[in-house]
Amino acid sequence: MFQRPDQRRDPVARAREESGIRFEEDIDIIETTTGFRATTLFRIIPMNASTPIRIVIDLTTMHNESILLPVEKRQIYHPYSDNLTARVTCYCLEEIMAEKIRSLFQRVRPRDIYDIRHLADRVDPDAVRAILHRKCECKEVVPDTSVLAEKRKLFLAAWNASLRHQMKAVPDFEEAFGRALDCVELYTR
Repeated sequence: MFQRPDQRRDPVARAREESGIRFEEDIDIIETTTGFRATTLFRIIPMNASTPIRIVIDLTTMHNESILLPVEKRQIYHPYSDNLTARVTCYCLEEIMAEKIRSLFQRVRPRDIYDIRHLADRVDPDAVRAILHRKCECKEVVPDTSVLAEKRKLFLAAWNASLRHQMKAVPDFEEAFGRALDCVELYTR
């Protein structure tokens, strides 16, 4: 992957030209246990007037994660005034839900609970149920709700600090955690 330096720069140069965002030339790509992590900086306003913003992209190699459902083309939605009509290839929502549920047992990231809460009414429960056990097996994860009960305090302690910089109003933890538990129980039956 990325044998030549221009393989790193070409996508960034294209993004710079098409978006007007000032991505910096230096891209740091390191190998991780699951694939690669690419880090670069960008500025939205002129170079001397702003502190660069860091963007990190984690790339998982195919032997570290299986995609079990067909990918989809989806439109990008955002609150900005430009009329973005791009469609991107991405996981289907059911695949994301299965991975988010599995992640609850692997780590403590409140964003997983937040995402599960928001995906709950937008996915086909049968499709999630059909792949969740395979998603867990490939990472040697056992979806046991008693583990989540033990992690509850850790999720609560990190809730506000993890989410407040990403949204205007942080949702109620108890409601979101309860909804995530309901989803785990629904999909692991």
